[in-house]
Amino acid sequence: SEMCIRDRFKTFPDGFAGLLAGPDYAYPPRLYFRDGYWTAQVLLPFRPDLVRRHLISIARGVHENGECPSGVFAPHLLKPDGGLRGGLPDWLPAHLDAPAFLILLLYDYLRTTEDWSVLRERIVSLHDRREHPLWYIVRSAANYLIAQDRDGDGLIEKPHAPNDWADNVRRGIWVTYDQALYVAALRAAATIARALREEALFSQWTLKAEAARRALNTALWDHKRGHYVNYMRPGYVENHFSIDTLLVLLYNLASDEQARSVLAAARCLQTRYNQEQPYGDWGIMSVFPLYRNRRDLFGKSALPYSYHNGADWPYWDGIYGWLLLQREDPDWIYVLTRWWTYSLEKGWLTPVEYYSPPYPHGGMLQGWSSMPAAVLVWERERIYGIRFI
Repeated sequence: SEMCIRDRFKTFPDGFAGLLAGPDYAYPPRLYFRDGYWTAQVLLPFRPDLVRRHLISIARGVHENGECPSGVFAPHLLKPDGGLRGGLPDWLPAHLDAPAFLILLLYDYLRTTEDWSVLRERIVSLHDRREHPLWYIVRSAANYLIAQDRDGDGLIEKPHAPNDWADNVRRGIWVTYDQALYVAALRAAATIARALREEALFSQWTLKAEAARRALNTALWDHKRGHYVNYMRPGYVENHFSIDTLLVLLYNLASDEQARSVLAAARCLQTRYNQEQPYGDWGIMSVFPLYRNRRDLFGKSALPYSYHNGADWPYWDGIYGWLLLQREDPDWIYVLTRWWTYSLEKGWLTPVEYYSPPYPHGGMLQGWSSMPAAVLVWERERIYGIRFI
C-alpha cells in the first residue's frame, strides 16, 4: 500500500489531489472515476483520508445533470483563455460507468470510516463554478443513471459507443457490466439515503434497483450457455464470456444457481484449461471466444488477444479470484497470482495494466492492478474480522 501511495497519489495546485491511474495516464495529469475506484480498494483500510481527497476532487468534474466523464483534468491546466482542451475538465466525456463508480466509492468510504461529514463537503464544479454539497452531486449521479432507462423497462440504454471501461469496443445498447454497476450503485445510494432518513429517496431508488436487477437477470442471461451475455442490441448479441460480467456476482445480483453456473463457465478464461487459444498457460483472458463483430472493435482491441479482446487484466483477476476464494474454490490461487508469476518470468517487476503473449504489455505501475492485493486484505478481514483503522 505504501508503494501505491507514493507512486499513485498526487497533489496538484489549489488542493486538487487523488489517485493517478499510472505513469502512462499522468500526462496531462487527470483523475479517473473508474481506475480510482479500483485503486482505492487497497487503500481504504489503511489510508481512507487519501480516498476522501480523491472522492472530493473527482466530484468537481460531475456535470450539473449528474453525467460524468471517464476522468477529470487537474484544474490548474484549465486556463480561461482557452488552455488545455479549451478549458474543459472532461477527459473522455459521458462514460456510463463513471457515475456508478462515484456512488460506489462514496458508499465504500462511508462503510469503512462512518465519516458522514463528507456528504456536507462543498464541491466547486469545474464546469460552471457552482457550489453544492457532495450528497447533492451524488444524488444527481444516481438520477442521471436512472434517466438512461429511457423506456422504463429496467435496462439502461448505453450508446453504441466506446464509453465505459472497454473503451476500444463499441458496446451497446444493453451491456451486462454497465447494468450491474447501475443496480449496485442504486442500492448503495438507497442505503445512504435511508441512513440520512430520506425515506422517499430510499423507496424510489430501491424500487428502481430491484426492477433493474430483474431486467438484468431476464434480458441479459443466456440460458443455453449458463452465463450473462456481454452486450446486445436489436439484431445482435455478443454472447461470449466476458470477465466484466463477474460484477453481477461481486455485487450479489445473481441467484446461487446462476452464480455457480457463471463461475463454471468462467473457467474458459483460464488459459491453462483452454486448449482453443494458441499460447499455452499465460493467465486469464478478459473474453473468450474473442469478439465476433469486428465492426464493434477499433484500436488495440481490433487485434486478437489484445487489450479488451482477450488480454489479461490483473484488476479483473483480482475480482475473479475473490469470487473463487469466497467459495473456497482452489482455482483462486492460479487466478489471483498467474499474472504476477508470468510478469516475473518476463522480468516485469511492477504491476502491469494488461498483457498477452503476442504484444507488448500495457503500462507499468498501474494503480488498479493492486486489486489482487486488495483481495488478500478483504480475505483477512473476512476470516479474522480485522479492521485496520
